[in-house]
Amino acid sequence: MSFVGPFSKTLRLPTGVNGGFWKREYSRDADGLSPPMWNGTVFKPPDCAANATCPYGLMNYFQIMEMESFWGPLITAGIFAATLSSALASLVSAPKVFQAVCKDRLFPKIGYFAKGYGKNEEPRRAYALTFIIAMAMIGIGDLNAIAPIISNFFLASYALINYACFDASFADSPGFRPGFKYYNMWVSLGGALLCIVVMFIISWATALITFFCFAALFMYILHRKPDVNWGSSTQAHSYKNALSGMIKLSNTEEHVKNYRPQMLVLCGNAASRPSLVDFANNITKGTSLMICGYVVPYDPSDRVYSVMRKLERQLTEWLRKRRVKAFYASVANASLRAGSQSLLQVCGLGKLRPNIILIGFKTNWNRGGPTTLALNELNEYFGTIQDAFDNNMAVCVLRNSEMGLDFSEAMRLLNVGETKRLDINLDEKEMEKEGYDENVESGAEDAEEGEKQDTKEVEDDPELGTPQHNDDSKKISHTFSLRRRSTRRPTTEQKALIASISRFQRKIKKGAIDVWWLYDDGGLTLLIPHLLTIPKSYLEGAKLRVFTISTSSRTMEQEQRSMAALLSKFRISFSDVSVISDIGRKPRPETMMVWESMIAPFIHDDERDCPTGMTTKTELEALKQKTCRQLRTAELLHDHSMDADLVVITLPVPRKGMVSAALYLSWLDMMTRRLPPTLLVRGNQTSVLTFYS
Repeated sequence: MSFVGPFSKTLRLPTGVNGGFWKREYSRDADGLSPPMWNGTVFKPPDCAANATCPYGLMNYFQIMEMESFWGPLITAGIFAATLSSALASLVSAPKVFQAVCKDRLFPKIGYFAKGYGKNEEPRRAYALTFIIAMAMIGIGDLNAIAPIISNFFLASYALINYACFDASFADSPGFRPGFKYYNMWVSLGGALLCIVVMFIISWATALITFFCFAALFMYILHRKPDVNWGSSTQAHSYKNALSGMIKLSNTEEHVKNYRPQMLVLCGNAASRPSLVDFANNITKGTSLMICGYVVPYDPSDRVYSVMRKLERQLTEWLRKRRVKAFYASVANASLRAGSQSLLQVCGLGKLRPNIILIGFKTNWNRGGPTTLALNELNEYFGTIQDAFDNNMAVCVLRNSEMGLDFSEAMRLLNVGETKRLDINLDEKEMEKEGYDENVESGAEDAEEGEKQDTKEVEDDPELGTPQHNDDSKKISHTFSLRRRSTRRPTTEQKALIASISRFQRKIKKGAIDVWWLYDDGGLTLLIPHLLTIPKSYLEGAKLRVFTISTSSRTMEQEQRSMAALLSKFRISFSDVSVISDIGRKPRPETMMVWESMIAPFIHDDERDCPTGMTTKTELEALKQKTCRQLRTAELLHDHSMDADLVVITLPVPRKGMVSAALYLSWLDMMTRRLPPTLLVRGNQTSVLTFYS
């Protein structure tokens, strides 16, 4: 006699396990009186087995447990009580669970049953559905026909519940606090395994069908990605794995073969400078750390912190929708340089810390002349670059041709993306008002409502928006842009703006990257262009043209061969290597005239009272040779790299006390003006390339 037979026969209703489906050829009728008959091979069945008239045995007499018990009525009462309690529990709890599933909108077209009635939100519609299903099953008239399916579905549910308890315990989540005194997670795991074993003992075919049904539901929910947060153990595991991985990484010694460019992108408001964020994402590609840093231009206060928390939620969502795998970090400081210093010091954790700072080029550095405000912004920008070098970080400066990187103003003027704008002024007078918090809250609610609207992607309409940083007006401006299908055709100006914004998202076929490796910086000037040529980059498959300088024209061929051999050892694919020998030639007169007109407003006559950031004739004379070299480099760039899709140049190092902010920015401006997108790179002398794989 098997274990399943008497167990399922006696408790067929409360447990859902029934043994009536066992095949007759594998059993014989036992009347308790006749001994089994053996014919030498198998037990011979009695004569009544031929015409199915045997009155005894588990297959024919369901009250066998009552006959074997000490007092039969006690068994009957127990079965009745267990059946009643299980039925009531199912009829009461199942509709509530179904109502919760409907409210979460996990499956389509079941929201009708989510409605609740009364104070306790009773699921009357779900009650009615449960009643209809129960009556339909009872109407079959033979529960044994569906017993295998019911039993396996119950056991699968019990297995999942047991495993969920085990998984929550294994994740060490403080939120999982079982009230049972003798709870043990290994007992839960054992219970889950036993449920699965019993499923296959009952019927392996039905067990496989059950697994298929549960897997199909799980895959559907996984694919649909419903907007619900259950606080699942998966989230607890993600935290635990990330924490243990960080600790393990912190104890790992660094090696050049495992070098990764980990970027801190000083993009301010990431949504107003999507091109800068996209370019950095082409380098990191989700395989390296990327942090978007935002210096909120206000002194710390409780209300500023409140705005920063809202910005963090909004910009994190913006990064997710733009499919940029990056983190968002912000600090509150009225000074850009002081705020950047804070980001340089505190961003990252353990070995997962930025080693490169990426910043956009300040195209308006000389606009409006040397006013007090302009000089202050110029000095802070220049000081930020110096601080990055002092912090032993590599520095990258990106110039996006002449169009710049901040498109928020053009978006608003050309009405691209159906923007909704909310200005929150955080000056001292506004912060003293009683209604400030209400204004902030209402603005945040409007933002959340706007982001919940249709955001269907349009090929030529990238997602733009959320807040714009305006230093001049000292305000945080929130611009929410939604991707929608527009019934109007975009104008030529709108198409041009959209193309400019998504410039670093559109793949360029048969592209070319010109690398001007002027100084040895550890190899970063070569590594970043190489990363831009591999998959998941807008310049995937681009040709790499390397330019370097030579001090003598007689050794050009030898240096060219040496450079080609060096690149081959580094396993960096290239299409051409060019050696420039006339870097020491004087720049053309027209180049000098352009530079002189650019720097003239920033030359101060009184050297003893020269404002910080401006230059003097003495400084210009002392750095004349270096200035000529930078201007000659600018000429060579225009002669050789105008047809490139990206130009990468070694960034000059701004020596403290040796060069003024205005002179340094004039060098960078001359080197990059009227060129294709240009990236100036300077490593921290740490080797990032190796001959060995």
